[in-house]
Amino acid sequence: MSEMSIWEHFVNTMKYKYATASGRASRKEYWSFVLCSIMITFIAMILDEIWGTKEAISKTIYIIFLIPSLTITIRRLHDINKSGFWYLIQIIPVLGTIYLLYLMIKPTQPNDNQYGSSLLNK
Repeated sequence: MSEMSIWEHFVNTMKYKYATASGRASRKEYWSFVLCSIMITFIAMILDEIWGTKEAISKTIYIIFLIPSLTITIRRLHDINKSGFWYLIQIIPVLGTIYLLYLMIKPTQPNDNQYGSSLLNK
């Protein structure tokens, strides 16, 4: 079985896991989604500027990515055996966001947990 590319992870998330908060998301799956989302949003911002659409395209992209961004972050937290409620740590200014970033960088938990089987054993 071949390893999925960054784009394949992004498409898989958007197509099959758009609003799925259950299960786990590997570090690679999460960061692939983040990278592609940033690139697409950047392109949308450029198109807004070129076409003079007053941020209509980039706001539409933001709305499209809102739910999958939330759900993949929750699945990433599940992957390191944390509840999705840890997403709310961002309420704490600066430190909360830094701690959430730290959690997103942590490696995949090698064992099965309450949120699903280990992604390393597949």
